[in-house]
Amino acid sequence: MGNFVETIKFSKEFILHPVSVSSIIPSSKNLSSAIMSMSNLENTETIFEFGCGTGSVTREIVKNLNKNAKLFSFDINPAFIKVIKRKYPQAKAINDSVENVTKYMDEYSVDSVDRIISSLPWAAFDDDLQEKLLDITYDVLRLNGEFVTYAYLHTKFMPSHKRFVKMLRKKFKTTIFSSVVWLNVPPAFIIKCRKD
Repeated sequence: MGNFVETIKFSKEFILHPVSVSSIIPSSKNLSSAIMSMSNLENTETIFEFGCGTGSVTREIVKNLNKNAKLFSFDINPAFIKVIKRKYPQAKAINDSVENVTKYMDEYSVDSVDRIISSLPWAAFDDDLQEKLLDITYDVLRLNGEFVTYAYLHTKFMPSHKRFVKMLRKKFKTTIFSSVVWLNVPPAFIIKCRKD
C-alpha cells in the first residue's frame, strides 16, 4: 500500500512539474538495484543524492550504506523531501537545488564527496544548466570519487542528451555506460564517471 501511495504522489508531482520530475512513476527496484551495483558504496564515507524524488533510489542507498557513511539527499520539490524525512531518517534531506550544495558542505563540514548518485533529468536541462550543475558535481567530488546517473532510453538520440554525454566525456576521463535496464518505465541505462 505504501509504494502505491508514493507512486500516486510521484505521479501527481509529475503532472504539476513535468520538467523537474521528468517521469510519471518512480524508478523501479530493478533500476535502483542496477544503480547500486555500479555505485560501490562499501568504503564510501559521504554520498550526495541529487534528485531523490520519493526515495526509490534512496531506499537502496540506505540499504547499502556502511554504518559511518553520511548521506545527503537533495531535491527542489518540498513534497518529496517531506517523504524522505519521514521514510529515511538516516538521510539528511535538503530542500534545495544542486546549485547550492557547497553551502551545505560548509554547514556540515564536508570537504569533498566520495559518491554522487543522481536522478536529475539531465536531458531536460538547457546547455547552461547542464554545464553549471556538472561543474559543481565535478568540483565537489574527491579525487577518484564517482558520479553515477541514468538516462531514459528514449532520450538517447536527443540533442540535449548527446550534449550532456559530450560534456561528461570532456570532464571525466573514465565514463562507463551500462546495458539497458528494460524492467523500468521507461527503460533506462546507467552512466558512471570517475574523477581521475
